[in-house]
Amino acid sequence: MSAPDHTQHSFSNGRRWLNWLSTLLAVAAVLAMVVMANYLAAGYSAECNWIAISAFKLSAQTVRVLDSLSNDVNITIFFQPHGANEDIYALTSGLLTEYEKACPRHVHLRTLDYDRKVGEAKEFLAKYNLDGAKDRDFVLFESGGNTKTAYAKELADYDFSGLLSGQSKFVRRSAFRGEQFFTEDIYDVSNPRP
Repeated sequence: MSAPDHTQHSFSNGRRWLNWLSTLLAVAAVLAMVVMANYLAAGYSAECNWIAISAFKLSAQTVRVLDSLSNDVNITIFFQPHGANEDIYALTSGLLTEYEKACPRHVHLRTLDYDRKVGEAKEFLAKYNLDGAKDRDFVLFESGGNTKTAYAKELADYDFSGLLSGQSKFVRRSAFRGEQFFTEDIYDVSNPRP
């Protein structure tokens, strides 16, 4: 009778190295994809404030003003999206997107982040003689050479009562008045009065 074979079969050294190399390459590929996704996402920052964006329904008066437009109105949101006025930017952007959807033929909207596009921002400020403006976050309306500017600080009302009474450490925004300003400014630039 022959002796039983007690040898253990295992991977050869070459096979073991190939498995390690394959695993290492897979991990490197996943890391490379994560880095590429981050790189691409950094250039295309999207606001995901769905509540603010979807909460807008234009008033009947605004719709009438937009329907009566015969001139193109160019609107530039000149904001730093992630700055001190981030909440005002989200509300402004969401509301003006609704304006553009309601009248795509005559309302043209663009956003200019002055921190990311410094050269373009300087040209814009020089073109409209706003170089000396102290407030950097604003919306500019332009039609046929007529311009109006709505500054971020004008677009909201704030409630200081909690801060003054000591009940809160924060100032609360009580109202966003964007539609009131934007509709008036669109009407003014498209229908200039002497």
